[in-house]
Amino acid sequence: MPIFQKSIVDKYLDTLDAGVLDKAYDSYKEVYSAQKTQRIKKLKEEQ
Repeated sequence: MPIFQKSIVDKYLDTLDAGVLDKAYDSYKEVYSAQKTQRIKKLKEEQ
C-alpha cells in the first residue's frame, strides 16, 4: 500500500514550478552522486 495516493502526488507535482524542481534535483544530484555513494560504501567496508 503506497504512502501517498497517486492522484494526490500528481496534483502536487502539477503545482510545482519547473525551475524550482530542476534546481532542487540538481542539488540532489550533487549530494547523492554515484561517486559519493561509492566512496561512502568503500569507507564503510574499510571500517
